[in-house]
Amino acid sequence: MNLRVLLALAGVLMAYGANAQNIIPSNNWEAGATETLPYYDEIGNAGENIIETGTNPFGVDAALWRVIPASIDLWRGMASRQLSTEISNQKDYRFSVWVKVLNDSNARLISYLRGSTSDNTDFTNDAGTDVRRDYYFRSGGNVPGNGNWVLMVGFVKGVGSTKAYSEQGFYDLQGDKVSDLGTAPYTFNTTNPNFHVVCQLNNRGSANENMLFFDPRFEEVNGLEPSIPNLVSGNTSPQGGGIWATNTNGIHYNSGNVGIGTEDPGSDWKLAVNGKIRSKEIKVETGWADYVFEKDYSLPTLQEVEHHITEKGHLINIPSAAEVEANGIELGEMNRLLLEKIEELTLYTLQQQKEIAALKKMIDNRPSKETKEENKD
Repeated sequence: MNLRVLLALAGVLMAYGANAQNIIPSNNWEAGATETLPYYDEIGNAGENIIETGTNPFGVDAALWRVIPASIDLWRGMASRQLSTEISNQKDYRFSVWVKVLNDSNARLISYLRGSTSDNTDFTNDAGTDVRRDYYFRSGGNVPGNGNWVLMVGFVKGVGSTKAYSEQGFYDLQGDKVSDLGTAPYTFNTTNPNFHVVCQLNNRGSANENMLFFDPRFEEVNGLEPSIPNLVSGNTSPQGGGIWATNTNGIHYNSGNVGIGTEDPGSDWKLAVNGKIRSKEIKVETGWADYVFEKDYSLPTLQEVEHHITEKGHLINIPSAAEVEANGIELGEMNRLLLEKIEELTLYTLQQQKEIAALKKMIDNRPSKETKEENKD
Protein backbone atom coordinates (compact mmCIF):
# COMPACT_ATOMS: atom_id res chain seq x y z
CA MET A 1 0.00 0.00 0.00
CA ASN A 2 1.62 3.30 -1.05
CA LEU A 3 1.37 6.66 0.72
CA ARG A 4 -1.38 7.97 -1.57
CA VAL A 5 -3.61 5.02 -0.71
CA LEU A 6 -2.91 5.50 3.01
CA LEU A 7 -3.82 9.18 2.82
CA ALA A 8 -6.99 8.39 0.88
CA LEU A 9 -7.99 5.83 3.50
CA ALA A 10 -7.30 8.33 6.28
CA GLY A 11 -9.46 10.89 4.47
CA VAL A 12 -12.33 8.43 4.09
CA LEU A 13 -12.17 7.59 7.80
CA MET A 14 -12.12 11.26 8.76
CA ALA A 15 -15.01 12.01 6.42
CA TYR A 16 -16.96 9.12 7.93
CA GLY A 17 -16.23 10.45 11.40
CA ALA A 18 -17.47 13.94 10.50
CA ASN A 19 -20.69 12.53 9.00
CA ALA A 20 -21.26 9.91 11.69
CA GLN A 21 -21.29 12.45 14.51
CA ASN A 22 -24.14 14.43 12.89
CA ILE A 23 -27.04 13.33 15.10
CA ILE A 24 -29.72 14.36 12.57
CA PRO A 25 -28.29 13.20 9.20
CA SER A 26 -30.10 14.14 6.01
CA ASN A 27 -28.26 11.83 3.60
CA ASN A 28 -31.35 9.61 3.49
CA TRP A 29 -33.65 12.36 2.19
CA GLU A 30 -35.36 11.37 -1.06
CA ALA A 31 -37.76 13.32 -3.23
CA GLY A 32 -41.34 12.94 -2.09
CA ALA A 33 -43.43 13.28 1.04
CA THR A 34 -41.78 13.80 4.44
CA GLU A 35 -44.00 11.59 6.62
CA THR A 36 -41.74 8.54 6.71
CA LEU A 37 -38.26 10.09 6.88
CA PRO A 38 -35.87 8.65 9.46
CA TYR A 39 -34.81 11.15 12.13
CA TYR A 40 -37.42 13.76 11.09
CA ASP A 41 -41.08 14.68 11.61
CA GLU A 42 -43.01 17.26 9.64
CA ILE A 43 -44.76 20.21 11.25
CA GLY A 44 -47.93 20.94 9.31
CA ASN A 45 -50.39 19.19 7.09
CA ALA A 46 -49.75 16.88 4.14
CA GLY A 47 -48.34 18.81 1.20
CA GLU A 48 -46.94 21.64 3.32
CA ASN A 49 -43.58 19.88 3.61
CA ILE A 50 -41.94 18.02 0.73
CA ILE A 51 -38.51 16.73 -0.22
CA GLU A 52 -37.50 17.76 -3.72
CA THR A 53 -34.41 17.64 -5.88
CA GLY A 54 -33.00 21.11 -6.38
CA THR A 55 -29.80 23.12 -6.49
CA ASN A 56 -28.01 23.24 -3.16
CA PRO A 57 -25.85 26.20 -2.02
CA PHE A 58 -22.89 24.87 -4.00
CA GLY A 59 -24.64 24.51 -7.37
CA VAL A 60 -25.13 20.73 -7.09
CA ASP A 61 -28.41 18.85 -7.38
CA ALA A 62 -29.38 17.55 -3.95
CA ALA A 63 -32.37 16.70 -1.77
CA LEU A 64 -33.93 19.86 -0.27
CA TRP A 65 -36.71 20.22 2.30
CA ARG A 66 -39.29 22.74 1.02
CA VAL A 67 -41.84 24.32 3.36
CA ILE A 68 -45.03 25.48 1.61
CA PRO A 69 -47.63 26.82 4.12
CA ALA A 70 -51.23 26.47 2.98
CA SER A 71 -52.11 30.03 4.05
CA ILE A 72 -50.66 33.17 5.62
CA ASP A 73 -49.17 33.33 9.14
CA LEU A 74 -48.69 29.63 9.78
CA TRP A 75 -45.84 27.81 11.49
CA ARG A 76 -44.61 24.99 9.27
CA GLY A 77 -41.36 23.09 8.95
CA MET A 78 -39.39 20.15 10.30
CA ALA A 79 -38.47 18.70 13.67
CA SER A 80 -35.99 15.99 14.44
CA ARG A 81 -37.20 12.86 16.13
CA GLN A 82 -36.67 12.72 19.87
CA LEU A 83 -32.99 12.81 20.81
CA SER A 84 -32.38 11.11 24.12
CA THR A 85 -29.35 8.83 24.31
CA GLU A 86 -27.63 10.82 21.54
CA ILE A 87 -27.24 13.98 23.65
CA SER A 88 -25.34 14.55 26.89
CA ASN A 89 -25.93 17.70 28.90
CA GLN A 90 -22.22 17.68 29.75
CA LYS A 91 -21.18 18.46 26.16
CA ASP A 92 -21.36 21.45 23.80
CA TYR A 93 -23.25 21.09 20.51
CA ARG A 94 -23.56 23.08 17.31
CA PHE A 95 -26.66 23.27 15.13
CA SER A 96 -26.34 24.42 11.53
CA VAL A 97 -28.66 24.44 8.55
CA TRP A 98 -28.71 26.11 5.15
CA VAL A 99 -31.82 28.28 4.64
CA LYS A 100 -33.26 30.01 1.60
CA VAL A 101 -36.44 32.11 1.45
CA LEU A 102 -38.49 32.33 -1.77
CA ASN A 103 -41.17 34.84 -2.76
CA ASP A 104 -41.17 37.00 0.38
CA SER A 105 -38.43 38.93 2.15
CA ASN A 106 -40.55 39.07 5.35
CA ALA A 107 -40.29 35.38 6.10
CA ARG A 108 -39.38 34.55 9.70
CA LEU A 109 -37.21 31.62 10.74
CA ILE A 110 -37.99 30.08 14.10
CA SER A 111 -35.32 27.57 15.05
CA TYR A 112 -35.00 26.08 18.51
CA LEU A 113 -34.04 23.14 20.68
CA ARG A 114 -37.12 21.85 22.49
CA GLY A 115 -36.83 19.97 25.76
CA SER A 116 -39.39 17.58 27.19
CA THR A 117 -40.20 19.22 30.52
CA SER A 118 -42.81 21.83 31.34
CA ASP A 119 -40.97 23.53 34.21
CA ASN A 120 -37.78 25.56 34.32
CA THR A 121 -35.30 22.69 34.22
CA ASP A 122 -34.04 22.34 30.65
CA PHE A 123 -31.78 25.37 30.04
CA THR A 124 -30.05 28.29 31.68
CA ASN A 125 -29.74 31.50 29.65
CA ASP A 126 -26.69 33.78 29.47
CA ALA A 127 -28.05 35.81 32.42
CA GLY A 128 -28.06 32.70 34.64
CA THR A 129 -31.87 32.33 34.64
CA ASP A 130 -33.44 28.90 34.27
CA VAL A 131 -35.55 28.61 31.13
CA ARG A 132 -38.34 26.15 30.43
CA ARG A 133 -38.17 23.74 27.60
CA ASP A 134 -37.53 25.90 24.48
CA TYR A 135 -34.13 27.39 23.67
CA TYR A 136 -34.46 29.57 20.58
CA PHE A 137 -31.44 29.73 18.32
CA ARG A 138 -33.57 32.12 16.27
CA SER A 139 -36.83 33.34 17.79
CA GLY A 140 -38.12 35.06 14.68
CA GLY A 141 -37.06 37.94 12.50
CA ASN A 142 -36.47 38.14 8.79
CA VAL A 143 -33.98 35.77 7.22
CA PRO A 144 -31.02 37.64 5.67
CA GLY A 145 -29.84 36.82 2.19
CA ASN A 146 -32.49 38.39 -0.09
CA GLY A 147 -33.48 35.06 -1.61
CA ASN A 148 -29.97 33.56 -1.49
CA TRP A 149 -28.74 30.64 0.57
CA VAL A 150 -27.47 31.51 4.06
CA LEU A 151 -26.07 29.23 6.72
CA MET A 152 -27.55 29.49 10.19
CA VAL A 153 -25.19 28.44 13.00
CA GLY A 154 -26.14 28.20 16.68
CA PHE A 155 -24.68 26.59 19.80
CA VAL A 156 -25.87 25.07 23.06
CA LYS A 157 -23.39 24.61 25.90
CA GLY A 158 -22.85 21.76 28.31
CA VAL A 159 -23.09 22.17 32.06
CA GLY A 160 -20.12 24.23 33.22
CA SER A 161 -19.00 25.30 29.74
CA THR A 162 -17.62 28.84 29.62
CA LYS A 163 -17.17 29.19 25.86
CA ALA A 164 -18.77 32.28 24.33
CA TYR A 165 -19.34 31.01 20.74
CA SER A 166 -19.45 34.47 19.24
CA GLU A 167 -19.34 32.86 15.79
CA GLN A 168 -23.01 31.88 15.89
CA GLY A 169 -25.12 33.74 13.34
CA PHE A 170 -25.94 33.72 9.61
CA TYR A 171 -23.22 33.32 6.97
CA ASP A 172 -23.34 33.92 3.24
CA LEU A 173 -21.58 31.84 0.61
CA GLN A 174 -18.50 34.07 0.79
CA GLY A 175 -18.08 33.09 4.43
CA ASP A 176 -19.07 36.52 5.75
CA LYS A 177 -21.23 36.73 8.84
CA VAL A 178 -24.23 38.77 7.72
CA SER A 179 -26.38 38.70 10.86
CA ASP A 180 -26.43 37.58 14.49
CA LEU A 181 -29.07 35.21 15.82
CA GLY A 182 -30.31 37.61 18.46
CA THR A 183 -29.57 35.47 21.54
CA ALA A 184 -26.42 34.24 23.26
CA PRO A 185 -25.96 30.48 23.57
CA TYR A 186 -27.90 28.82 26.39
CA THR A 187 -26.51 26.11 28.68
CA PHE A 188 -28.04 22.73 29.40
CA ASN A 189 -29.37 22.56 32.92
CA THR A 190 -28.37 19.78 35.29
CA THR A 191 -31.21 17.58 34.13
CA ASN A 192 -30.78 15.54 30.97
CA PRO A 193 -34.18 15.43 29.22
CA ASN A 194 -35.07 14.46 25.68
CA PHE A 195 -34.83 17.06 22.92
CA HIS A 196 -36.05 17.87 19.42
CA VAL A 197 -34.34 20.20 16.94
CA VAL A 198 -37.01 22.34 15.27
CA CYS A 199 -36.92 24.62 12.19
CA GLN A 200 -40.08 26.46 11.14
CA LEU A 201 -41.18 29.07 8.63
CA ASN A 202 -43.62 31.74 9.72
CA ASN A 203 -45.01 33.21 6.47
CA ARG A 204 -46.21 36.63 7.52
CA GLY A 205 -46.39 38.32 4.15
CA SER A 206 -47.49 35.97 1.39
CA ALA A 207 -49.33 32.72 0.84
CA ASN A 208 -46.72 31.91 -1.83
CA GLU A 209 -43.90 32.21 0.63
CA ASN A 210 -41.57 29.19 0.64
CA MET A 211 -38.50 28.21 2.62
CA LEU A 212 -35.83 25.67 1.68
CA PHE A 213 -33.65 23.75 4.13
CA PHE A 214 -30.47 21.88 3.26
CA ASP A 215 -28.00 19.79 5.28
CA PRO A 216 -29.24 20.25 8.87
CA ARG A 217 -26.54 19.21 11.34
CA PHE A 218 -26.59 18.82 15.11
CA GLU A 219 -23.19 17.66 16.31
CA GLU A 220 -20.92 17.66 19.29
CA VAL A 221 -18.26 20.36 19.35
CA ASN A 222 -15.22 18.11 19.66
CA GLY A 223 -12.91 19.05 16.80
CA LEU A 224 -14.34 16.47 14.40
CA GLU A 225 -17.17 18.70 13.22
CA PRO A 226 -16.57 20.59 9.95
CA SER A 227 -15.45 24.13 10.62
CA ILE A 228 -17.71 27.00 9.61
CA PRO A 229 -15.32 27.96 6.75
CA ASN A 230 -15.59 24.37 5.51
CA LEU A 231 -19.37 24.44 5.68
CA VAL A 232 -19.64 27.67 3.72
CA SER A 233 -17.00 26.74 1.13
CA GLY A 234 -18.57 23.44 0.13
CA ASN A 235 -15.89 21.16 1.52
CA THR A 236 -18.59 18.82 2.76
CA SER A 237 -20.34 16.40 0.45
CA PRO A 238 -23.84 17.37 -0.79
CA GLN A 239 -25.47 15.56 2.15
CA GLY A 240 -23.10 16.63 4.87
CA GLY A 241 -20.45 13.96 4.32
CA GLY A 242 -17.71 15.68 6.33
CA ILE A 243 -14.87 18.04 5.55
CA TRP A 244 -13.58 16.05 2.56
CA ALA A 245 -14.92 16.62 -0.95
CA THR A 246 -14.72 14.22 -3.88
CA ASN A 247 -14.02 14.42 -7.60
CA THR A 248 -12.89 12.06 -10.34
CA ASN A 249 -9.34 12.02 -8.92
CA GLY A 250 -10.35 11.00 -5.38
CA ILE A 251 -10.91 12.99 -2.21
CA HIS A 252 -9.48 16.37 -1.32
CA TYR A 253 -9.42 18.95 1.46
CA ASN A 254 -8.34 22.47 0.57
CA SER A 255 -8.89 24.71 3.55
CA GLY A 256 -6.36 23.69 6.18
CA ASN A 257 -3.87 21.17 7.52
CA VAL A 258 -4.46 17.56 8.55
CA GLY A 259 -3.29 15.97 11.80
CA ILE A 260 -3.28 12.22 12.40
CA GLY A 261 -2.63 11.30 16.02
CA THR A 262 -2.39 15.00 16.90
CA GLU A 263 -4.91 17.80 17.35
CA ASP A 264 -2.40 20.46 16.27
CA PRO A 265 -0.75 19.79 12.88
CA GLY A 266 0.81 23.28 12.96
CA SER A 267 0.64 25.97 10.33
CA ASP A 268 3.65 24.77 8.29
CA TRP A 269 2.57 21.21 7.52
CA LYS A 270 -0.26 20.06 5.27
CA LEU A 271 -0.05 16.64 6.95
CA ALA A 272 1.32 15.95 10.44
CA VAL A 273 1.43 12.35 11.73
CA ASN A 274 2.22 11.59 15.35
CA GLY A 275 3.23 7.98 14.79
CA LYS A 276 4.65 5.61 12.22
CA ILE A 277 3.86 5.58 8.49
CA ARG A 278 4.20 2.38 6.48
CA SER A 279 4.53 2.60 2.72
CA LYS A 280 6.15 0.79 -0.19
CA GLU A 281 7.05 4.00 -1.95
CA ILE A 282 7.24 7.72 -1.22
CA LYS A 283 7.88 10.27 -3.95
CA VAL A 284 9.51 13.53 -2.84
CA GLU A 285 9.69 16.37 -5.35
CA THR A 286 12.73 18.51 -4.50
CA GLY A 287 15.92 20.03 -5.87
CA TRP A 288 18.96 17.87 -6.62
CA ALA A 289 22.73 18.16 -6.13
CA ASP A 290 24.23 17.97 -9.63
CA TYR A 291 25.61 21.47 -9.07
CA VAL A 292 28.60 19.69 -7.49
CA PHE A 293 29.74 18.71 -11.00
CA GLU A 294 29.57 22.24 -12.37
CA LYS A 295 32.91 23.87 -13.18
CA ASP A 296 32.47 26.79 -10.79
CA TYR A 297 31.59 24.56 -7.80
CA SER A 298 33.90 25.24 -4.87
CA LEU A 299 34.89 21.78 -3.69
CA PRO A 300 36.27 21.91 -0.16
CA THR A 301 39.77 20.53 0.20
CA LEU A 302 40.22 17.43 2.32
CA GLN A 303 42.15 19.58 4.77
CA GLU A 304 39.08 21.87 5.08
CA VAL A 305 36.83 18.84 5.59
CA GLU A 306 39.12 17.47 8.28
CA HIS A 307 39.24 20.84 10.05
CA HIS A 308 35.42 21.13 10.01
CA ILE A 309 35.02 17.61 11.43
CA THR A 310 37.59 18.29 14.14
CA GLU A 311 35.96 21.59 15.11
CA LYS A 312 32.23 20.80 14.76
CA GLY A 313 31.96 17.01 14.79
CA HIS A 314 30.01 16.61 11.54
CA LEU A 315 30.36 17.07 7.80
CA ILE A 316 30.09 20.46 6.09
CA ASN A 317 26.41 21.36 5.31
CA ILE A 318 25.13 18.33 7.25
CA PRO A 319 23.10 19.06 10.42
CA SER A 320 24.52 17.91 13.73
CA ALA A 321 22.98 15.12 15.79
CA ALA A 322 21.67 17.72 18.25
CA GLU A 323 19.95 19.68 15.45
CA VAL A 324 18.33 16.52 14.08
CA GLU A 325 17.11 15.49 17.52
CA ALA A 326 15.58 18.93 18.07
CA ASN A 327 14.13 19.62 14.61
CA GLY A 328 14.02 16.33 12.72
CA ILE A 329 15.03 16.21 9.07
CA GLU A 330 13.33 17.22 5.86
CA LEU A 331 13.39 14.13 3.69
CA GLY A 332 13.91 15.87 0.37
CA GLU A 333 16.55 18.27 1.68
CA MET A 334 18.46 15.53 3.49
CA ASN A 335 18.56 13.35 0.37
CA ARG A 336 19.92 16.33 -1.56
CA LEU A 337 22.65 16.88 1.04
CA LEU A 338 23.59 13.20 1.14
CA LEU A 339 23.84 13.17 -2.66
CA GLU A 340 26.02 16.29 -2.42
CA LYS A 341 28.44 14.38 -0.16
CA ILE A 342 28.40 11.34 -2.50
CA GLU A 343 29.18 13.52 -5.50
CA GLU A 344 31.96 15.30 -3.58
CA LEU A 345 33.39 11.89 -2.62
CA THR A 346 33.27 10.95 -6.30
CA LEU A 347 35.32 14.05 -7.19
CA TYR A 348 37.83 13.29 -4.43
CA THR A 349 38.10 9.71 -5.71
CA LEU A 350 38.67 10.90 -9.28
CA GLN A 351 41.34 13.35 -8.08
CA GLN A 352 43.05 10.61 -6.09
CA GLN A 353 42.86 8.26 -9.05
CA LYS A 354 44.61 10.84 -11.19
CA GLU A 355 47.29 11.23 -8.52
CA ILE A 356 47.68 7.44 -8.26
CA ALA A 357 47.98 7.16 -12.04
CA ALA A 358 50.63 9.92 -12.09
CA LEU A 359 52.61 8.26 -9.31
CA LYS A 360 52.34 4.91 -11.04
CA LYS A 361 53.63 6.46 -14.24
CA MET A 362 56.56 7.99 -12.38
CA ILE A 363 57.37 4.62 -10.84
CA ASP A 364 57.06 2.85 -14.16
CA ASN A 365 59.43 5.37 -15.80
CA ARG A 366 62.15 5.10 -13.14
CA PRO A 367 65.19 3.07 -14.31
CA SER A 368 65.52 -0.34 -12.72
CA LYS A 369 68.57 -1.34 -10.60
CA GLU A 370 69.89 -3.53 -13.39
CA THR A 371 69.64 -0.66 -15.85
CA LYS A 372 71.59 1.57 -13.45
CA GLU A 373 74.39 -1.08 -13.11
CA GLU A 374 74.61 -1.45 -16.89
CA ASN A 375 74.91 2.30 -17.30
CA LYS A 376 77.82 2.31 -14.85
CA ASP A 377 79.69 -0.16 -17.03
